[in-house]
Amino acid sequence: MSHYVCQRCKLPLVVDDSLQDLSTAQAKLLTDGGNHDAGAIGELPVIPHDRLQLFNEASVHHQFAEGSRVAEEGSFVILNENRDKSFPNLGADEKGNTRIRPTDVSAVSNRIIDDQESDDVETTDFSQITGSNDVISERVATLDRVFNMLSSNHEIDFPVCSDCANLLTEQLRVKYDIAAKEKDIYVQFLKKLTNQMGPNMAKAEASLAEIEELKKEQQAQIRQLETLEREKLQLEKELGEAEAEMDHLREQEFEFCKTKNKYENDLGEFMEERAKIKSQYEYSLNQLDALRKANVYNDAFTISHDGVFGTINGLRLGTVDNCKISCHEINAALGQLVLLLATVVSRLNIKLSGYILRPMGSTSKIDKLEKDPKDPTKTKTVTLDCFSNGSSSFATLFNQNKLDYGLVAIVDVVSQIGERLRSLDDSIILPYAMSKDKIAKCSIKPSAKTSNEEWTNACRYLLTNAKWILAYASAHH
Repeated sequence: MSHYVCQRCKLPLVVDDSLQDLSTAQAKLLTDGGNHDAGAIGELPVIPHDRLQLFNEASVHHQFAEGSRVAEEGSFVILNENRDKSFPNLGADEKGNTRIRPTDVSAVSNRIIDDQESDDVETTDFSQITGSNDVISERVATLDRVFNMLSSNHEIDFPVCSDCANLLTEQLRVKYDIAAKEKDIYVQFLKKLTNQMGPNMAKAEASLAEIEELKKEQQAQIRQLETLEREKLQLEKELGEAEAEMDHLREQEFEFCKTKNKYENDLGEFMEERAKIKSQYEYSLNQLDALRKANVYNDAFTISHDGVFGTINGLRLGTVDNCKISCHEINAALGQLVLLLATVVSRLNIKLSGYILRPMGSTSKIDKLEKDPKDPTKTKTVTLDCFSNGSSSFATLFNQNKLDYGLVAIVDVVSQIGERLRSLDDSIILPYAMSKDKIAKCSIKPSAKTSNEEWTNACRYLLTNAKWILAYASAHH
């Protein structure tokens, strides 16, 4: 059994001979001796006083008989102690009866049984027991079990050596002294409480009455609390309904905001389109006003002068010795003049007698309607050229009589239009009198001119009368 070591200093141990051969009762006594119930005294069984006195006398007699004997083969030594130390677990109830724990009775019984078994063991042949391996194993197992149970029932681990046991004993003695001092303090305090005066009954009754009032107030507060809890539940229910309604309103608000945003977007696009259309409308009105104020005839046929030359749309009509005008410019000017007369005739709905105007640009012509000499009932058409073809020399232009007839026809047409306008308004009189081929006594025929300046003046007078006719057409139509 030398395999044991001290659980504190870890040194090998030699088990005492008293522990080599433990009986069942001795092992049980070792394991149960410290496992006392720490319960309240009121829970222990009550021992009548007469029976307890008899039990104490028997126990004291047994201790005096065996107190000084040390068991040669036992596991412990029974010391002589007083009754309180022999039975530390004894207590008294309210009636003065002493209570004892069941473990104390078991401990005393085990001690008596152990003494009897110890006597039997002395008479047993120890050599026969140690000769059996099974018995040795059983003893080792029993000893291990004892150590384990002791370790589980105490604050220290077993086995321990004698030095460590002495050290633990000193530590326990110190704890015992401290506990004894605390006990003395508690005893003094208990005596102090016992010596104090009895309770003040009036104050106690007042306290009891106050307690009753507080209980009533507590009941009232509890009822009020229950009422408030019911109100709280009702309010929570209403709050839940309000939150649900709020969620519904939020959804409606969200849908309304979407609709509102879409409407505002559409409205913005509409207003933008409206502004654009309004701008276009105002621009169109301005254009219309400008067009209404514009003189189409003056814009289409601008009659003016350039020195001694009369001009239509910037084209000079006539020639002088120091400034020869090409026949192409003269033809273009005559074409613009024919177009002007045709426009006025059409605009004023004037029916010309014996003439049909055919504006064709630089090659404009006038159809003259004459009676057929062979058949007076019929008319024939003679086309008169209002242009000069061939050389650009003005000397050649004078030798072409066709242009003379064309210019005479133009003068006759202007004279007919003037007479028609005078029939409509007596105040309208052309500035230059016209008769056959003369205008203000200046011949319009290039071949019958006395000088270039005379024909140029006749052309200028012709354009001036045409401008008066154009002004009337612009003002009245």
